[in-house]
Amino acid sequence: MAKSPLACFLLAIGCGFIMTTAVQFGREGKFLPLLFGVPVFILCGFTHSVADAFYFLAVPQMISIQLLAIYLMEVLGNFIGCNLYRLLISK
Repeated sequence: MAKSPLACFLLAIGCGFIMTTAVQFGREGKFLPLLFGVPVFILCGFTHSVADAFYFLAVPQMISIQLLAIYLMEVLGNFIGCNLYRLLISK
């Protein structure tokens, strides 16, 4: 809640990119990036919409319009980060 929706959006892009990269390497049989994908995005401070959904719903008293805006920006940022990998690297 301390970050603005724009900051959460930008941080979520990094998470989407890292997680998609890790999964793609895992599909190719290279499991080391898959193993380090989650710790890297956590240490970088990136936001993940699925993980944050759990945290947001764990305390229903905190649900507000601002929280909804933050969550929607995280979902959009994760989506863009995921597709950045596809646009930049997979071609």
